[in-house]
Amino acid sequence: LTGSRGALLALIGAGFVFWLSATYRMRGVLLLCAAVCLAVAFFLPSDVTSRIATIPDELKQGTMSGRTTLWERGKILVEERPLQGFGAGSAEGALANAAHNTPLELLIEGGVVSLVLFFGAFAQSIYSLGVVASPERVVLLAVSTTWLVGSSSLSWESHKVTWFIFAILCSAGISRNATVPIIDSPHATEIGLRLQATRKDTITVS
Repeated sequence: LTGSRGALLALIGAGFVFWLSATYRMRGVLLLCAAVCLAVAFFLPSDVTSRIATIPDELKQGTMSGRTTLWERGKILVEERPLQGFGAGSAEGALANAAHNTPLELLIEGGVVSLVLFFGAFAQSIYSLGVVASPERVVLLAVSTTWLVGSSSLSWESHKVTWFIFAILCSAGISRNATVPIIDSPHATEIGLRLQATRKDTITVS
């Protein structure tokens, strides 16, 4: 309803993930949802629909609300100090604005080192989802795709949402990999036998 083109593209990316992992029955549900969304679009204000309609032209030859100009200036800065960058917070100072692109802002402020560390951690968190159950994994992948699409036009490297998503991805993989330690000792065996005897006595009394 806000007419945000980036949000719409992120929604399409998430929907694509659900589509790839869905059964034939669920794909029918997704198509129905898409049809409902298209029907609702006819009742949106004209300024919202006209803004959304500019997406193809903006992607082909537009400036994406001035973002491409920022990106060109940002590329010049990256070429000056590609490895270590100019330091935290330098992008906004040099461009008089945020870079509106997470990878580019990471390169400006921390160079290739910062970019590799940041997206290396993200890639590792995605890899850890391999042990997560399918429904949960699909949702987390959809969330990750939404973040990736959004971060291509926004500077989200220090945003709370980014680190919240990272934390969820890591915790999901770690919790599935966690194992309960097995204590193998005579003392532990004795304690276990006493607990079993206590449970039997309790059941007998009741």
